[in-house]
Amino acid sequence: MLHESQLDTLYYDHAMQVEDKEKFKEAMLKKVATHFERKHRELIAIQEVPASTKLVDSVWAMQRKRCISMGEIYKY
Repeated sequence: MLHESQLDTLYYDHAMQVEDKEKFKEAMLKKVATHFERKHRELIAIQEVPASTKLVDSVWAMQRKRCISMGEIYKY
């Protein structure tokens, strides 16, 4: 049996299939915008990346954050 917290942690492909997928999309847009605003990330064309540069793979891991006492979702 899965613990509730395991049901609230999803990879992108699964998160885009659930009922509250729009909330995950909003959270992703907010997260990306914040990284660019704070200059943590810079968008460049793949053609501009030097051939000797090793690119780092990444995955989106989504999570519903819940209030411990009530179990209600307060953040995505």
